[in-house]
Amino acid sequence: MSTTGKRLLFAALLIALVGAADALNYQWLTDEELTVWGDRIKFWHGDTLEGDVRSNSQIAIMQDPVFYGRVITTASDFWHGTGYDPQFLGPPPEFNAPGIYVGGSPGHLRQCSAGQGRFFSFGPEWICRLLLDSNLVHVYRWPAGTPFDSTDHFVIPLLNGDYGLCCFFDCPIEIAGRVAGRLTIGTSHSAGILDNILYVDSDPLTGVTPQYSPNYFALAAEGSIVVLNTPENGRENSGGLGDAQTDPNLTDVVLCGAYYALGGSITFQNQNDADSGYVCACQPDDRGDLLTFGGFVQSRRGYLHRSTRTSTGYHLRLRWDHRLRYWSDFVWAAEPLPDRTDTLDYGPVVVGSTAWDTAYVYVADQYAFGGATATYPWYSPGGSPAYGDSFAVPCRFTPPHTGDFRGILSIYIAGQTFPVRLLGEGTLDVADHPALPHDITLSAYPNPFNSVTTLSYVLPAGQGGQLLISDITGRAVAEFVLAPSTGIRSLTYDAADQATGIYFAQLLANSEIRIQKLLVLK
Repeated sequence: MSTTGKRLLFAALLIALVGAADALNYQWLTDEELTVWGDRIKFWHGDTLEGDVRSNSQIAIMQDPVFYGRVITTASDFWHGTGYDPQFLGPPPEFNAPGIYVGGSPGHLRQCSAGQGRFFSFGPEWICRLLLDSNLVHVYRWPAGTPFDSTDHFVIPLLNGDYGLCCFFDCPIEIAGRVAGRLTIGTSHSAGILDNILYVDSDPLTGVTPQYSPNYFALAAEGSIVVLNTPENGRENSGGLGDAQTDPNLTDVVLCGAYYALGGSITFQNQNDADSGYVCACQPDDRGDLLTFGGFVQSRRGYLHRSTRTSTGYHLRLRWDHRLRYWSDFVWAAEPLPDRTDTLDYGPVVVGSTAWDTAYVYVADQYAFGGATATYPWYSPGGSPAYGDSFAVPCRFTPPHTGDFRGILSIYIAGQTFPVRLLGEGTLDVADHPALPHDITLSAYPNPFNSVTTLSYVLPAGQGGQLLISDITGRAVAEFVLAPSTGIRSLTYDAADQATGIYFAQLLANSEIRIQKLLVLK
């Protein structure tokens, strides 16, 4: 392949890698900032966001909201409102960023729920109330348009295991409670938040959870997620006292976990809009703070505060739960890119000897690697990295006798299985084959990293290569000439002089290319 061809291929892969993202890499991810009525919702005084914020449209800011993480938008600037004075206490804002996918139907969650026998097809004529009670989910069902009825009731126990329980309800739901374990809830309609949603080990006032907590929660609605106007959520100016209310049962909403409004918005009920049919006699109607320890994803920005009745709704106090980057919550599947390995053909191998080859899986964003298994007489010791968007999985073939062999290498990423077909032949009349991968490989560990990472690579036997490090614009920031070698080699890359952001390591050898995305966090 020519140098021009290699650079074009690199550019195409760069677009693929940047142009799609896992929602859980962001504390706040929105596709469209305007409401369905064309209103522009602003981040404003009193809003504090600890994690990364990203939008596929122009972000509006007025007064002095505080951002501790990255703020990323596809627009060339923010919309500037009255008293524009945002406090960026982390990296500088990023403009003209590529858009990323937000929305759609959580088909993977539907499939996982059906596989666990937890897909409930009640239909829109019913409403389900889910009360989370540690490792139990109490479900109450009653006809839509009628008062709540606790008569029709059943209990779902949380499953033990690495990935936990997923449930999908084909009806509107209401939900509140405390979670012990790993739980993902989905609905084909909207979800109403009755009260706080916490882990059993969370701080009840802030939602902050220990770093090594085993508890995780996700809520995915194909419609909107709505904070209901209940007394527990600060109804009628936080029980009449507004900001002076100190009883946590009458003000504030605390939410732990990941919240996806894939076909709507994350918003609140009864916004004191005369057209809605509800206007509180109180003025203002300050319902407290909306405190989160997790992330929000929404198709379209929804109101969480209005200027009606002088002031209605919530101030945002959003904290990011970094653990969510490493948890597969079933909402979105890890999407494989088309150039992943589908077959490893070892050809003839002398009986009793061993040949190695390597399978590669490239996914659209950062996911956790769950291991690999292979059918006999193949064996895989696993793969690397533990977390990333490209995975190299070595696999050895040791034929016990002559003849043709067929098998499957199963690669587990983010709770999914990526199968690779295995072919080989045991023979007595061929020369020894090298017991090393014959393809080129590239990986980085640790990744993400603060300053220094180790790049491990394999070159074709007896051949050299070139390793380029580029930033997100394609500008080269480092270059290494690799001498001919055999087997796995490594080098240390020091990014001390580089800013926080996404970089790409590009390995060129024998007219082939491998790309590893690098994330520098300082």
